[in-house]
Amino acid sequence: MEGLEAIYKLKPMIEEMEERKNYDFEKIEKPNIPQLEQRVCKAAENINFIKFQFDKPEFGSYASVTFSAQDPSDRNERESIKTLTKIIKQKLFMTNWRLMTKGIDYRLEFLTGQLRAYEEHEDLKKIAEEILTKQKIKK
Repeated sequence: MEGLEAIYKLKPMIEEMEERKNYDFEKIEKPNIPQLEQRVCKAAENINFIKFQFDKPEFGSYASVTFSAQDPSDRNERESIKTLTKIIKQKLFMTNWRLMTKGIDYRLEFLTGQLRAYEEHEDLKKIAEEILTKQKIKK
């Protein structure tokens, strides 16, 4: 009976190990804030946004950082937001960073938004599922 009880207690650990095996967490890049800024800034500048910069990061249960950029092009408000959102999501897709749900604000060709880093197992699991789903769709 003791042996069966010991096996029963191991069950949750074995299930978690199996679950981790199903998700390839190594594929999720975890850039630090300077690397993140460099990656997003370069991408934004390539599509003609200027003065892309990060504010001081905030650390709580999640790490988050506010960013701003200017759009001197003739894009209208909606097009400008859509373009920047798309490029940020593309550049951060394989990372643990995501654009926060409130999206990007726009006023007088000045755009602001916030990015959040996900570091907990459950959050990384969701990101791994998202990546896996997109890879299956591409095939």
